[in-house]
Amino acid sequence: MIQAGYHGLGAAHCELGQFALAVELFLQALRLGPEFAEVYHRLGLVYCELGQHEKEARAFQDAIRLEPNNADYHCSLATSWVHLERQAEAIQAAKEALRLKPDSADAYLSLGCALHETGTFIEAVAAYQKSLELKPRHFVALANLGDAYLQLGRIEEARDALIQAEKINSSDPKLHHVLGEVYLKLGKRDEASREHEILTLLDRTLADALAKSFNA
Repeated sequence: MIQAGYHGLGAAHCELGQFALAVELFLQALRLGPEFAEVYHRLGLVYCELGQHEKEARAFQDAIRLEPNNADYHCSLATSWVHLERQAEAIQAAKEALRLKPDSADAYLSLGCALHETGTFIEAVAAYQKSLELKPRHFVALANLGDAYLQLGRIEEARDALIQAEKINSSDPKLHHVLGEVYLKLGKRDEASREHEILTLLDRTLADALAKSFNA
């Protein structure tokens, strides 16, 4: 019961964005009983929020050690490997998640991200599309799909995916940067200028990067 209390408190502090305190509470729960897979999983999610990706991966691996048939844990591990630029392991983990849970939108997204990072854009597009079939309003899948289309030279499809993503989250700087690049390739400089204006408020570095593309 005490262990469950620490787990519950940790989860509550996660909801409040108090991640450092959540880590301490989850670790205390594990000191009382280390065979608690969901605590390891939540701990990994918190480490992800803190950008501590090595610890994140280890926590997810501990969760899998205890519950090897939990698809969500494999999916989370795949995301960790993407963060750590270990794409072969990310692909393997995502495929294991899909073996266990074939209708996992998040597993298809993780697979798409790993393939994207390896430059395997056609396969990445297929994974993102499958993710979106299962979860149509998934911002990251739509935004990444738009970028993958851009890399493949499928510019109008890139624009359409990014506009859909913008309807879900209009404050993501990377989205506006990629959309600006897309508009430039379409010869729509006014629309690209609008994206640049938005970026000046969100991310000066990306705004400067887009500005250079105007003169490329």
